[in-house]
Amino acid sequence: MYITDRSSTRENILSTEIEILNTLGFRVSKPTIFHFVQWFSHLANSDKPSLLWSPEQLKSFNLACYTLEMCLLDSRIVTRYPASKLAAAALFMSKKVGGVLLMSKKVSVLERMYRMN
Repeated sequence: MYITDRSSTRENILSTEIEILNTLGFRVSKPTIFHFVQWFSHLANSDKPSLLWSPEQLKSFNLACYTLEMCLLDSRIVTRYPASKLAAAALFMSKKVGGVLLMSKKVSVLERMYRMN
């Protein structure tokens, strides 16, 4: 191949690319707002899998997702703030609105996530 100055064949390049993609689990895009909401929810909900969350925790997660979907309608919000901040703010707001008790340790985790950018 021309790019490798003829030191590798097309098959070698493709097999290496397949190996890299398999190692990465085909996760080669940047994280979206939903990735951040999932991760922050996981941290805020006692490291339980989402199938074991209480109904209040599920409601706050769904409210955060809905809030972020509404934010996507206004492109100024999405381009002005990082996805991580939007996700942390939506999750924090949904827990406050839903009345889900936040332990002080969990609140500090969410506040740190919100302030990290």
